[in-house]
Amino acid sequence: IRDSTIGGLFIGMLGEELGWRWTFGMNVPIALIILPFAVWLLPGRQAHPKGAASRDLDLVGVLLMAATVLLVMLPFVLTTGTDADSPQRWWLLLAAAVVGAVFVWWERRYLALGRNPVIDFGLFRWASYRNGVIISTLWFAVMPPMFLLMTLYAQQGLGFAAVNVGAFSIPYALISAVVAAWAGRYTFTWAARMVFYGVLIYVAMLLGMLLVGAFAPVAYTPWLFTAMLAVGGVGPGLVMSANQMRTMKHVPPAAAGVGGSFMQVGQRLGNAMGIAVATSVFYAVLAAAGLTPGGAVDAAAGGEDAYRHAYVWGMVVLVVLSVVALVFSWFDYRVDARERAAGEAPE
Repeated sequence: IRDSTIGGLFIGMLGEELGWRWTFGMNVPIALIILPFAVWLLPGRQAHPKGAASRDLDLVGVLLMAATVLLVMLPFVLTTGTDADSPQRWWLLLAAAVVGAVFVWWERRYLALGRNPVIDFGLFRWASYRNGVIISTLWFAVMPPMFLLMTLYAQQGLGFAAVNVGAFSIPYALISAVVAAWAGRYTFTWAARMVFYGVLIYVAMLLGMLLVGAFAPVAYTPWLFTAMLAVGGVGPGLVMSANQMRTMKHVPPAAAGVGGSFMQVGQRLGNAMGIAVATSVFYAVLAAAGLTPGGAVDAAAGGEDAYRHAYVWGMVVLVVLSVVALVFSWFDYRVDARERAAGEAPE
């Protein structure tokens, strides 16, 4: 959200050649501000129960996990939706499955030896952790690609300037921040419910964004996109911190770092896969219409309609993924209800 808004401003001020680089450079001052607070607030030492295994670095596990993630991500990163894509890249997923199986075997063996693996797969016995990781992965497979598809359609297909397209998401960002600040005090008690309703709102927003792209006149599209994003901003405000809390609820404190880092792996995988699949569909539709991505669009020759269709089909992919996330959030909502009935949840 920050990158799309401020990034559009940078491109508008500095031009396309230099402006997009500053969307990465903006992270430097943010990191410099955050680091002192991290040193101040984060504990320097972590307490471990007596008799716990000594902490050690599972180098083999780290390498196997890194190789698995790399092999999963590569075919998606190499997907462009054009004829230049080699179908043989999908064999890397088979290699990823093999390396991943070896990784699971090694981690279980490492844990059985009384040592500390990269990830304790016993964490997945908790439905809250299992569902939370899946929801987080699907969430990041939807949210960044949605902004990318909207940007490609609005800039390349409809001809709006980057700074204007970046402004579409300002209400989204503001509402997300306000809702998150309000909802934070209730996450421990109502996390599962907040995640479910947040994902439901986001699904409704995506359907609205799809309909705007399919039917709205060009002159009204920016306003309608902005309105949809404003309503949808409630979704991440409810979901992000609540899903984090819900996922980690049953994780023992000694395994919190490992459990949280595995969520990050899922987010990165979801991000890469969602962007690759959605944009490959987008560019494939353009290629079928005989258009070169980024080239001049002739509305009279049907170029604008081709971009509209490409956007709609890309959004269909994201709607499907978001509905799957909604199903898992419903499952977790029911799990939470059973916990409450058994007296496990806070009053």
